Amino acid sequence: MLTIYVRHYLTPSGIRYFKTTWYPKVLSVITKKKGFVSLTYAPSQEVSDLIDLTLKFKDETTFNAWLKIPDHDLLINALDAHRSRDYFEAVKIQNGADPSTLDWTTYKVG
Repeated sequence: MLTIYVRHYLTPSGIRYFKTTWYPKVLSVITKKKGFVSLTYAPSQEVSDLIDLTLKFKDETTFNAWLKIPDHDLLINALDAHRSRDYFEAVKIQNGADPSTLDWTTYKVG
């Protein structure tokens, strides 16, 4: 199993948008994709503008297929107006690991 951790930094209104609009929309699209296992999120307890997202796919192949669909980029870009920072971070791993020990990649937006 492939696990992807994503950190989105959002304004207070962005966090509301994430919970009420963005996350339900992503779920409605992603649950139909081959190899999808789960998608969960949790607000950070330490950083007020941070939402931690955990995405699981069966394998690298099915995850890469998800990345290639046009809806993927549209969904990610929909958060841009709600970001408190001009980047998000992500890391992917095979099986479980403690995200705090991983090397995160930063993705600039805008």
